[in-house]
Amino acid sequence: MKMHTLLAGVVFTAAAATAAPVTNTAEEIVITASRAGRAAVEMPQNVSIITARDIEKSGAANVVEALKNTGGIEFRSTSGNSAQAEIALRGFGENSFGRVLVLLDGQRLNRPDMAGINWLQIPLANVERIEVLRGGQSALYGDNATAGVINIVTRKGTAEPVTAAAVDVASYGTLNLRAGTQGSAGPVTYAANIERDETAGYRDRSAYRAWGAGGSLGLEKKEVAGLTLGAAYNVIDFQLPGYLTKQQMEDNPRQSVFPNDDAHTATLNLNLGLKAERVAGGRLEISGVYGRQDLQSNTASWQSWSDVTINSFGVMPKWIAEGELAGRHNLFLAGVDLDFDRLSINRFADDARTLPALNGAVEKRVIGVYARDEYELVDKLTLGLGARAEQCRVSANISPALGGGFDDAKTHHANVAEGSLLYQLDPHSKLFARAGMVYRFPFVDEQVSYVGYGADAFNANLDPEQGANFEAGAELALGQGLTLAATAFLLNMRDEIAFNAVTMQNENLDATRHAGLETALTYQPCPAFRLNAAYTFTSARFTAGANDGNDVPLVPRHHLTVGGEVSLPLDLAAGAQANWISRQYLGGDYTNVGPQLDAYATLDLLLRWTPGFLNGLQIFGGLDNVTDEQYASVAYRGFMADGYYPSAGRTWKAGASYKF
Repeated sequence: MKMHTLLAGVVFTAAAATAAPVTNTAEEIVITASRAGRAAVEMPQNVSIITARDIEKSGAANVVEALKNTGGIEFRSTSGNSAQAEIALRGFGENSFGRVLVLLDGQRLNRPDMAGINWLQIPLANVERIEVLRGGQSALYGDNATAGVINIVTRKGTAEPVTAAAVDVASYGTLNLRAGTQGSAGPVTYAANIERDETAGYRDRSAYRAWGAGGSLGLEKKEVAGLTLGAAYNVIDFQLPGYLTKQQMEDNPRQSVFPNDDAHTATLNLNLGLKAERVAGGRLEISGVYGRQDLQSNTASWQSWSDVTINSFGVMPKWIAEGELAGRHNLFLAGVDLDFDRLSINRFADDARTLPALNGAVEKRVIGVYARDEYELVDKLTLGLGARAEQCRVSANISPALGGGFDDAKTHHANVAEGSLLYQLDPHSKLFARAGMVYRFPFVDEQVSYVGYGADAFNANLDPEQGANFEAGAELALGQGLTLAATAFLLNMRDEIAFNAVTMQNENLDATRHAGLETALTYQPCPAFRLNAAYTFTSARFTAGANDGNDVPLVPRHHLTVGGEVSLPLDLAAGAQANWISRQYLGGDYTNVGPQLDAYATLDLLLRWTPGFLNGLQIFGGLDNVTDEQYASVAYRGFMADGYYPSAGRTWKAGASYKF
């Protein structure tokens, strides 16, 4: 379908409807990702909040679907569904998920190896809200926070008991069942949920089946102390359809030529939090986390079968003091992050796992110390200063069956600082500017090769990615329900890490520059009508070396999102959401000599019924990718042929939920 034809339809339908779940800054919500309990309007950066109500109205079945229409965020999928989606922010291409820190109630979900996040380990029934912090956060969070932070906040107990259940069905045999309850008994709060999610998949060999459960217990004495315990468990079995050539995708985008690739993952996350008021004049908070992932991978296409267990531990104490200093408001935050990951690896040369190829262990130990101060210079103008020192040690003891084992280690160091200015024009508007340094430590898979084919080695020459981040922006509430926001950013990076197909190892790239503009508009003159739009321009280019002036692969220059919602008679609401992403070079094409991944546009429609005579009931139906656009969200250059990963075509969906 031609782009101008689609956009003409979008202008018409967006004026009447939306399925967009994004709620921009809302000062009444405390952003826990700030690590100091700040409202979005009090933070000198671009912040978006997606609430549980936004998710419910959108018809989303998982976290990826809840996030995908948020301005500036892109998802790439190698399976055509959300199970293995890769997130991207601020102009990063290959392995972009390593530059976006994803948290679950403050617990890191980013794996130490190069595998992406298992988004289905987060049951949607357990999500209270999603916080999106764009821009580098290395001074506050350290590793992985180069382009931004996504914090998923789970449901906690409520004063009044609430129970909800939902069922969603969709094309390709998709079924989602979820239920949850929350409430309190005296000082004890509780929440629990369970979810089942399965699909046959748009493509052959792209099915997955998952189930998960989670919950929390809390004990709080107001203004004195609080204790919380959270737990989540998830199991997922999924197939891996692999890539297609361009011709194969054009002939039949639903096919797969890899009939024997699949995987199994079991994930456990535990989180213990302690809060004590009036400790040395401030508030002391301590979080302890534990995670375990058992991964079984069967990739016959690479003649590789593996069993990996990842055990992760973390302790994160912090102290927050807020009051007056020299007659002006001041907030001080200081803390320590201690993280330990251990990967136990067994690889085999056959599906029956009778021919060992490699065994070993890789460990990653990180200790970071940080501090941040926010001081009100004059009325409404706040200066923020922060710094962090972090050390990361990667060690590996690898024993391949063919010999050539090794026991080696390397220690990385990072010291960064940042500064910000925030001017609050009114309770709903702000101007801000930030500057600081960012970094990312290598994935353990980048530092260590342990594939079991006789070429295993410790890559001691690899250095951390480093960069300088600058941004300035504004969010303006102009009255009559109109809000405008814009953020300009510049991120100068050096030593970005990528795989070199010539040398067959991961290397530090030449310097790159990521520059762009994020804009958003929301217009809601009355509860019955809402229009929203977001446009992101990104220029990501090499600024040195043999590829100087070339575009960074897998980074589109333009991303446009338009949507709206309108209330109709008979308790109905109609919605539409359109996305357009421009062309981009294929992964690995640093010389920019190959074909580009085509631009693509999708249009989603939704109709929702919330009958007034039965409070708490919602029924919806909709179509995603109405025009049946045939496209791939990601593709890579290959030796013999380029590899494309088709995305889903037209998809119908329907569901019902009831809350009481």
